Amino acid sequence: MHGIKVLMAKNYIQGIQVLELANRAYDLYLQQPHEAHAKLLHFLLSNAVLNDGNLWPTYRKPFDILANRGQSSTKASPRGFEPLLPA
Repeated sequence: MHGIKVLMAKNYIQGIQVLELANRAYDLYLQQPHEAHAKLLHFLLSNAVLNDGNLWPTYRKPFDILANRGQSSTKASPRGFEPLLPA
């Protein structure tokens, strides 16, 4: 039983660390060079379409679930999310 409590505490701490990193992600992104931006976007996106001044991303799995805010694909918008760059 003690081992389970230790494991749960470690998972809890890891969860907090992930959330803290997520809170800093935008600032960390801005500090990176353009090459790192391109690498991250390639990692997250399978495709992106520029239409009427709006950038419509198609996310790779599992990021598509986050982009669709946990909705099933039948409820999601056709491109999977709101435009990244509004007109």
